[in-house]
Amino acid sequence: MRSDPDGGQLALFDTATPNLSEDLPAVDAVNASYLVVFMSSNVGGNGGHWLNGLVVDASTEPATVNAVAPGLFTPAFDPPSQGNHAVGAGYDPDTGAGLFLVAWEDHDPNGGLANTLIRARLITAAGAAGGPVVNIAAPDPDNPVHSLPAVAFDGTSFLVVWHEFNDWGSLINGRFVDARTGAPGAPFIISSLHRWQAGMTVDVAFAGEQYLVLWEDWWDANIYGIRFTPDRAFSDPDPIPIAATDELESNPSVTQVGGDVQSYRGQSFFVAWSQSSPTGLWDVYGTFVPEMVTPVLPPVERPLAVVVQAPSDTTAAPDSPLTLGFLVANDGEHKDAYHFGLLQTETWPAAVLTCVETVEPATGELVLVEVQVPPDVAEGDSNLFTLVATSVLDPTVAGLSQVEAVIGDSPLPPASITCDSWTFERVDTTGDVGEHVSLVLEAEDPHIVYYDRTNTALKYTYRNETGWHSEIVDNVGDVGLYGSLVLNGSGNPYVSYYDNSVGDLKYAHWDGASWQIEVVDSTGNVGTFTSIELDAQGDPHISYRDHTNRKLKYARKIESAWEFATLDDASDETILELDANDFPHIVYSEGLEVRYARWDGTTWTIEPVVSEGLGGKAFVLDAQGDPHIAYPNNFHRVRYVSKTGDTWNPVESVDDGGDATSHLALALDEFGRPYVCYADTTDTLNYAFKQDPAWQIEIIDKPVGAAWYVSLALASEMPVVAYHSEGASDDLLVTSCGSEGTNVALALSIPAKLDLLPNTLNPFGVRTTLRYELPVPNRVNLSIYDVTGRLVRVLVDGRLQDAGRHSVVWDGRDARGRRVASGVYFSRMEADRFSKTLRVVHLR
Repeated sequence: MRSDPDGGQLALFDTATPNLSEDLPAVDAVNASYLVVFMSSNVGGNGGHWLNGLVVDASTEPATVNAVAPGLFTPAFDPPSQGNHAVGAGYDPDTGAGLFLVAWEDHDPNGGLANTLIRARLITAAGAAGGPVVNIAAPDPDNPVHSLPAVAFDGTSFLVVWHEFNDWGSLINGRFVDARTGAPGAPFIISSLHRWQAGMTVDVAFAGEQYLVLWEDWWDANIYGIRFTPDRAFSDPDPIPIAATDELESNPSVTQVGGDVQSYRGQSFFVAWSQSSPTGLWDVYGTFVPEMVTPVLPPVERPLAVVVQAPSDTTAAPDSPLTLGFLVANDGEHKDAYHFGLLQTETWPAAVLTCVETVEPATGELVLVEVQVPPDVAEGDSNLFTLVATSVLDPTVAGLSQVEAVIGDSPLPPASITCDSWTFERVDTTGDVGEHVSLVLEAEDPHIVYYDRTNTALKYTYRNETGWHSEIVDNVGDVGLYGSLVLNGSGNPYVSYYDNSVGDLKYAHWDGASWQIEVVDSTGNVGTFTSIELDAQGDPHISYRDHTNRKLKYARKIESAWEFATLDDASDETILELDANDFPHIVYSEGLEVRYARWDGTTWTIEPVVSEGLGGKAFVLDAQGDPHIAYPNNFHRVRYVSKTGDTWNPVESVDDGGDATSHLALALDEFGRPYVCYADTTDTLNYAFKQDPAWQIEIIDKPVGAAWYVSLALASEMPVVAYHSEGASDDLLVTSCGSEGTNVALALSIPAKLDLLPNTLNPFGVRTTLRYELPVPNRVNLSIYDVTGRLVRVLVDGRLQDAGRHSVVWDGRDARGRRVASGVYFSRMEADRFSKTLRVVHLR
């Protein structure tokens, strides 16, 4: 130990021995102990490296310096070589004993410098092993390079972040390590960058309730960061620019500022980085970044959009009254009071609202307001109201949770579904998987078929109460492209797909014990762009393209025989839907022309829809049997068009950005409103919904590479999307609208009582939605019976469900997948000691 000129102590921790060079120290402290980790290089030997460490006990005078016990970092002079290391200081949450987590980059001995790992180990403040060496990131063919780890502690766990690089781009990844056991949790993506970007130097700190992760982006030479809580709730929807100028910024570093350092609770972050100057020299810059706290709703008007439809008994009489009820939910701990008011109307500009001045409702209380309907309103007219709830009590609490508009016992159509957060699941990561994805829902459980490019196989996966279950359907040859999935009334899957090895259309279905597979058509190169539906007898109908003859073909199986029809010229996608009479409707393209074919029981009618379509269309029939089509046009802009009766409605612009790809999906909610999911060339997965009069667009994901092969469905009127993440991972992902999703006026956070609500539509033709409410978690049975009391179909099979409002769609089929006859049926719900039966009318 020796004194420096300012009176402090300079410590020579270690002296290089012959042929040994020591470099790259990293240090952190807990209580009075410091851990210094550095790399030793065998410069005179074979060039191998190891990590060394020294613990400094500053509570002694002079300070005690002890070498870390050998073997803690698996030292070796032969490759693998350790380097690019980081130290994070923390403590055992139970005992308070000081701990360090050391993370380092390690070259894979089987892959050399091309493959790298991130490893970590807990070290006690006494310099002993606090846990085993664990792999934080292991190399794989898609993400071979892992580097530059950084570590921070949040009071319970250590977070290790690192950079992954491959031919497609970069990932900034993270993984938590438990401070008690040293066991790592699941890895997760913090940010995925452009396929040609390379985010390099990474750092992380924890302050208040959030982490801030920084990285250097080589694409634009700027510094970016993103903040999130230990439970991975991201405060920043997109990375925030910390340093973004025309100059070069690099080597970011971050630490917490203020607060109790020993408890790892700072008040904000301080970031420093190096930046080039116009003179060619480099300067050091710094800035404060505030911790993003949970936003508090201010005491101002908070609009809630409610789409109101004039009831069936509305007449054109002047001043016809329409009373709207608004169900109110408080947050459970605070009782707030509200002013209600109508801000604007669209088609009812003269409507007058009798405003409820100040109310203090209990959870679930019905508050009534009255709207005077002007004389020009006709039955079924729709209007967008904006209901405003203004808090007049404590402005620091959220107060109002949700509002539901009702007329009598029937809810009014809600606002379109927005989503404030998306929940992501990587369903299959075993190779290049997830292309040609097709998603359907049974109740709220997803079922998916997709192409496994690595194994050239058709795969099927589904989720139930016990998790995801995957299996290979067919792997004879190169099979599974253009897969299309449908479920029968018993939930068994039926799939049409293309055999690329021989150019055949194939068909598979699960009979309850095994997969039954057959060739449908082998006359030439046939079976691309296939689409399947089941009729009332459970027989399959398939549309597909004859590539050899460039034709649209249609096949139907009757008992054991297939019948075929060649309909028209076709250049790409065919999408098939059956109406309430089991008549087929097909949308397809010939060149840039989108065409619509339908069978009326006697003849096929074919008509052009638009002349600007590219491949990648999506098509759905609504409850009235009218077609809805979404497509990218020849300028890569997303368009939507629908037909009402015999008239095509004007084409609508969904997205004019000009970046749309041929991967697009469409779904309708119970009110017939469209939702579109699509990928664009900026590697963004988008979700669009119509909030009259305009379309709204939300970003779901920006994966490395792109999101391709998109499939969309609605569960309890909330979106579920399956897609293939192209590039960095080539995985099958499923994302759904998380708990922060907002469907204003659709559901109360916590319903007041168990109840089965009237179904929508009633009577119905193709499908109807049954809704029910649970004030507490409960096991629910919901079934359909005919007028004789015979069980027709089980819709919900006794599964445990969370409190809230739920919905399930009945497609008018029985348990064998056959369409039922027109007539009166009954829906019956049972939960706990509750039971309720409602009348359902089906018209074909």
